[in-house]
Amino acid sequence: HTASIIDYELLVDDMMCEHCEATVKKAVESIDGVIEAKASYLDGKVMIKMKEGTSLKAIKEAITKEDYIVVEENTTMIHVGEMMCHHCEKAVEEALTSLEGITHAKANYENGEVMITYTRLPERELIQKVIEEADYILED
Repeated sequence: HTASIIDYELLVDDMMCEHCEATVKKAVESIDGVIEAKASYLDGKVMIKMKEGTSLKAIKEAITKEDYIVVEENTTMIHVGEMMCHHCEKAVEEALTSLEGITHAKANYENGEVMITYTRLPERELIQKVIEEADYILED
């Protein structure tokens, strides 16, 4: 029985150049279970191909040991009114991910729930503004 191979993405701050990318790549690839790592200072992330069960804690520690910052993502749920279909979901998701700090949004028109993944949550007024500009309503 072989372990599954999974792709994982980590946000990494303070990479400034190709040298930084190489340092982060080397640090991540030194961890047991990591098959390959690709760091991008332009995107501020490292894409990791690893065996299932590989220690994320060890990977994060290897990155921080090299004086780079692993940006932790958080999630929160908001409720948006007036979504009627999958096109509505896409419009709300695109509006939200246009905001700095929001890395992902997953909307469900059936229950009005939108799961937001973020590194830094924008002010509620800003979230409300982009949702209203897309012709939807941010509910409490």
